[in-house]
Amino acid sequence: MKRLSFCTFFTFLVLLLTYSAAAQQRSGDQQEKQGIGEVLSELIEKDGIEAAITQYNLLKQTAPSRYDFGESQLLDLGKKLFSSGKTFSVLN
Repeated sequence: MKRLSFCTFFTFLVLLLTYSAAAQQRSGDQQEKQGIGEVLSELIEKDGIEAAITQYNLLKQTAPSRYDFGESQLLDLGKKLFSSGKTFSVLN
């Protein structure tokens, strides 16, 4: 097994710690965002699909950095609505 010099090991350690800190910061940023699917699901239950669509468009324009608008959010919401039997109310 090849021995690493102290400088090489120290450089590797600094890079590893820097990468780890950057990854934690990125994951922290993502965790701060609320999923838009949760917001829409609650709104659909309370006020109906039309209100949820209006709110989605409004939030997408006015607060895009506050919510997670990722594709998976809408896919999960669709699955939830489908499994709850609310598919037809969404399609009408």
